[in-house]
Amino acid sequence: MSRSCFLAVSIILSSGVLAQDNTPLSMIQQIETFAGNTDRTLEKEDLVKNLDIYLRHPLNVNTADEEDLRGLVFLNDEQIRNFMIYRKLFGFFINKYELQAIPGWDLATIEKIFPFVLIGSSGRGNTRLTDLFSKGDQTILYRMGRSLNTLPDFDPDSSGKAKFQGSRDHIYLRYKYNYQNRLEWQWLGDKDAGEQFFSGQNRYGFDFNSFHVSLKNAGIIKLLVVGDYTVTMAQGLIQWQGIALGKSADITSVKRSAQVIRPYTSSGETEFFRGVGVTLKRKNWEASFFLSRRAISAHIVIDSINDPGHITSILPGGYHRTGTERAQKNNVKQFSTGGAIVYNSKNTLFSINAITHHLSIPIEKDPLPYNIYAIKGSDFTNISVEFSRTIRNLHLFGEVAIDKRLHSCYLSGAMISLASNFDISFVGRVMNKAYQALYASAFSENDLPANERGFYTGISLRPATGVTLQAYTDFFFFPWLKYRVNSPSYGKEFAVLIKYLPDKKTELSCRFKSGNKPQNFDETTPISNVIGKTRQGLQLQGVFLINKSVTLKNRLESSLFKEPGSPSATGFLFFSDLSYKAVRAPWSVNLRMQYFEADSYDARIYAYENVMSYSFGFPAYYKKGFRGYLNYYMDLGGLIISNRSLTQKVGFWFRVASTYYPRAAGSGQGKTFFSEAQFQVLLSF
Repeated sequence: MSRSCFLAVSIILSSGVLAQDNTPLSMIQQIETFAGNTDRTLEKEDLVKNLDIYLRHPLNVNTADEEDLRGLVFLNDEQIRNFMIYRKLFGFFINKYELQAIPGWDLATIEKIFPFVLIGSSGRGNTRLTDLFSKGDQTILYRMGRSLNTLPDFDPDSSGKAKFQGSRDHIYLRYKYNYQNRLEWQWLGDKDAGEQFFSGQNRYGFDFNSFHVSLKNAGIIKLLVVGDYTVTMAQGLIQWQGIALGKSADITSVKRSAQVIRPYTSSGETEFFRGVGVTLKRKNWEASFFLSRRAISAHIVIDSINDPGHITSILPGGYHRTGTERAQKNNVKQFSTGGAIVYNSKNTLFSINAITHHLSIPIEKDPLPYNIYAIKGSDFTNISVEFSRTIRNLHLFGEVAIDKRLHSCYLSGAMISLASNFDISFVGRVMNKAYQALYASAFSENDLPANERGFYTGISLRPATGVTLQAYTDFFFFPWLKYRVNSPSYGKEFAVLIKYLPDKKTELSCRFKSGNKPQNFDETTPISNVIGKTRQGLQLQGVFLINKSVTLKNRLESSLFKEPGSPSATGFLFFSDLSYKAVRAPWSVNLRMQYFEADSYDARIYAYENVMSYSFGFPAYYKKGFRGYLNYYMDLGGLIISNRSLTQKVGFWFRVASTYYPRAAGSGQGKTFFSEAQFQVLLSF
């Protein structure tokens, strides 16, 4: 896939309908930053899979545990910890507005979670076995989209064959059964544009199929998953699949926290395991174990007739449109197993984590200097120890990891609340240049936690009501060579974000970010001086709630890219969003008009886009052009046939988008339109 991430959280501040998007500004800015710094592809469902469940069955705050609260995605570890302490000290809640008394719970946070929580009795009650299988919610989601342009890859050549032998349609189908977030099973199928469908290699249907069954909170079994699932451990030094955001002005995001094993709900074809996983819990102890065997897609090079070949790269895109891509599909077998033992008390957490992988074909990178310490081999084993401790207003955390060759990786941090309106955080990391972990993703400048030393400092200050100032600095050093960096090097990054909420109807923000990162001066020669290339960006944004129906969002953003000896490249982007939700009718519409201009890809700007529920985007914009889109949503209510209601809800989405590139003066390039259309139907039973 292109350098973009498809990810967002569908949040309701007051409407109670998932079709209305009010994703927090800090979340959007964090992901847009992440999109520009990595090639990793992330799937939105990893973040939002619980929100639809909580909307139908609000979470009882009097019985919710820590994992339930993490499922809301709006709360950080400190807020969750304060919640549990407050409930233990003062007893069960009587009214949702009592949440304001919890330290660290501001009004904005409480408004975000209001649609998803309720105040219920403290008793959980008994559930009959038949209810598990008969009284759950069922949903069917169907999505189809296609480009409206004539694309040459789909046109037959002189031999009568097209490069892409499948249709232009992107088709997604998902069925899910869920009983109060305790019993769940799901199947999904996904076909990308250009992939075959009920023909050729995919004669049985979709190019990608995923299935799982999960059971939660059944005695000592906290979670049991059979099928597809993800594994996240500690701070990500040995294993992290799914969402893993990095540096941002939100200082609470520096520490990661997630359930070790989770059912896999996304359509991404790379970062998941297939087999069985279980988490057992008794009092303060948890033990998780998993076993996986699945096929992955990789680029394999064979040097001679008797050579079994070696992997040069694991393919993350999931595209199987051409003969070459289809030949690479699932051509490597991967076996993975491991586990984690966690002790978690009121103020202390300690865990031991281990994982091992075996590939049927070894990894061997191209013999280039920067690849001397790159991941290689067919067997990978990692062990780590995680710790965290809260002492009054100080929270310490960290992880120490080693690989099978005893190369180490270390990360530690602290979050300190110096006053009710002033917080600060620190993160230091020392990552050996030879450290190897196949699916690691930690708080670091590099995609993989290796070949790096760094120190991050972040602050959050609330000097007045409605005003928030957040800033961070990060300094990093790379002891060994990197791709496009021919010597040991260093870099730095700085960002500041100011948010002002004068009232409940207005949100204003200003963000400035500057980074200086190393890169070769001349890419055409094998030996080149390494220089610091600077990227800077300024973003101004305003969100205005005009009335109960109309929301207006405007953004102005500029970028600057500088490298010694070359002219600076600049970028500019402006968009205006208008959202309308009918008060007395079950429909809503979202319209965007956007202009962008950037001298080069180095000066590109990422912008979050509303697409439709369960599908969002963060495209990169460069060159010069205009973009617009229209999203329409309607809740058709229950589908009634012969005076019988067959469904509880029928949601219908439609989207059309177009990008226009005008004629470039003196380039000979003509005017260009790129347009696409999508529709989506959600049936809830």
